[in-house]
Amino acid sequence: MSHSTDPAAAARDALTAFLRSAPADWLHTAPGLMSGVDARKVEQGLAKAWRQIGAFVSVSGTGERLTVHGTRGTMPVWARADNSGLLSGLLLGKPLDRGASIAGKHWRARMAYPYVWWAFLLVSATVFCWLASSGLSWLGYAAVAAALGVLMYGLAIPDPLLMPRRVRLAAGAVGVTAAASAARVVTLPAGTWGWAAVGVFFLVLAMIGLAWVRYDWPRETVQAVMIFPLAEGTWQVAVGGGRGLLNHHAAAAEQRGALDIVRACKNGARVTSWFPSDVRTFAAYGCTVVAPCDGTVLRAVDAYPDQIPFQPWPGPAAGNHVRIGTGTEEVLLAHLRPGSVQVARGDLVRRGQVIGQVGNSGNSTEPHLHIHAERNGTGLRLRFEGIRRLSRGTRIKVTTTPAASGADGRSTTDPLPGP
Repeated sequence: MSHSTDPAAAARDALTAFLRSAPADWLHTAPGLMSGVDARKVEQGLAKAWRQIGAFVSVSGTGERLTVHGTRGTMPVWARADNSGLLSGLLLGKPLDRGASIAGKHWRARMAYPYVWWAFLLVSATVFCWLASSGLSWLGYAAVAAALGVLMYGLAIPDPLLMPRRVRLAAGAVGVTAAASAARVVTLPAGTWGWAAVGVFFLVLAMIGLAWVRYDWPRETVQAVMIFPLAEGTWQVAVGGGRGLLNHHAAAAEQRGALDIVRACKNGARVTSWFPSDVRTFAAYGCTVVAPCDGTVLRAVDAYPDQIPFQPWPGPAAGNHVRIGTGTEEVLLAHLRPGSVQVARGDLVRRGQVIGQVGNSGNSTEPHLHIHAERNGTGLRLRFEGIRRLSRGTRIKVTTTPAASGADGRSTTDPLPGP
């Protein structure tokens, strides 16, 4: 089999040859991929894609970010070729109907959509407070408004990308306006308990439900307290603890105690642009990452490009990353910036040693640091020196002087009040 001499086109040519071959020939067209893989699952995955995008037409793109074109749609794909020009790596994305983008149609509007509903509901509840015909009906409307505020606060931490601190202030202003309507209660008749009971029940349910989904952590904790792995500025836990929609890590046992950490700008948001397409507009991008513990580098990868913000392409989930073994547990730091990894497999690292920079490689929608620890495949709860509370929304101000390779760093971490 002939293959392209252009490294950027090798994966495209290898994928094209693989998709045009019959399953019986896959061991010849992609031996590095199919060795040890259940061919039936690969065949089932491709069959599902063909049903949505139609018959195979072509492959476009260069490097490892490719698009498979069918007669009815497209499918984003990550693919890698070996030195022989044969397919050695393949990850399929979600098939898309013709005309849809990888992030879906109108992704920017979809990001803002939930907050439009929050605003509508909060304002409506506030209006009803001012129009209440009795004291108990006012209590019901006020409880509903408070429940919506609790949910908005609890579910929206950290500050949403498109909704920075000023939006929280606006929601607070709505709450103050609703509270001011309490002055009317003394002029209203008592009324009945109907709406009041419903509103109070909704408020209690919202508080219990939010506590249940937010504050769920692994029972086991890392043995040794680590230092916070980031330098330079104010950071916030975007994802950590909890379950369901609040913590996408929860489905993987080894990531149960994982944290996704972002950096906050002065205005409370994480980015300097409203609709960013450049990783450099994010405050976290390029910031120094240090080893949180002493140990041995078990794996160090620096081979993947950054993703376009909010348009991630299929690929290895951790992207560029460093895995450190302490002897009793393993710590993973992922999504590092291309070309920034400063350690190699087998290196001995000490706490505070620079290992890389924050990037947006792997399964990442925006520049951030993913960190988790595991012991025998079980996710552990993290502990950092100087930080008592560590949960979704925790803000941490860090002053760090990264050390030269092989030396100790000096760092202080000052927890800030939650937003």
